[in-house]
Amino acid sequence: MGKPKPSGTISGYKVVPYRYAAAPSGAGKRKREDDGRPATAAVRYLYCKMHGAKKKKEKGSKDPEGKKTLFILNPPVGSAMALATLLGSVGEVADVQMKKLEQSGRPASQWPPGGYVEFRKAASVRAILDRDASKPLELPLPENTDFGLERWQAEYDAARPSAEVLQQQVDADLATFDDEVQRGRAQRIASHGAVDEDGWVQVARGGKVDPATGAKAKKKQKDKELKNFYRFQLKEAKKDQVATMRRKFDLDKQKIQEMRAARKFRPS
Repeated sequence: MGKPKPSGTISGYKVVPYRYAAAPSGAGKRKREDDGRPATAAVRYLYCKMHGAKKKKEKGSKDPEGKKTLFILNPPVGSAMALATLLGSVGEVADVQMKKLEQSGRPASQWPPGGYVEFRKAASVRAILDRDASKPLELPLPENTDFGLERWQAEYDAARPSAEVLQQQVDADLATFDDEVQRGRAQRIASHGAVDEDGWVQVARGGKVDPATGAKAKKKQKDKELKNFYRFQLKEAKKDQVATMRRKFDLDKQKIQEMRAARKFRPS
């Protein structure tokens, strides 16, 4: 963003310095002269701007005009609670919303963080914007919290587990896969020889079939035998039926002719 101006502003943003009230692993600590509590020597910076009319009027917002809301760049590591705690020392915070600032040409994982901080009173916004840039705020650091180089080291180590941990994960995944394969095989064997609703007999590859199960399936198939299932069978059945009707008609016609010819009584 460039070098801050003497007034504590840069590119229209108010520069608000802060530091953590304690440092992890004893690194970077120094003694404060007022109460002797340890504090980090490293100073970090927030960049703040009144959001004003640019703030989206969200449904149910207590600050529709944005006069009580600050837009924040470079928020502290952690959650919205850390940002609320840091600025809460200046004024009561009503709401904090964190977001990633979309930048074209960069993947989403590399978008810089930002946020909106809404205060109870507009005077709190003015107090931060008018604050002396030479006096940093202090943010209490929770115990067992890493930041800076230690945080990066922890993320690096977590992304690259040791060979023993990796082997344990591989073994667990393979055991889960083997269990799924065994369950699927057992289900196929159990359904071998079964007849579905359409009359198809299910056949499973591998494994032995219980003779009782096979006999039961054959009996069920015999009891539920489907006739004229295929289309060509229906056509053949219709042809046979028409041919049978024609033969019967020809036989009846022949019988009628024979009966007429056999009449002995012929009226004059």
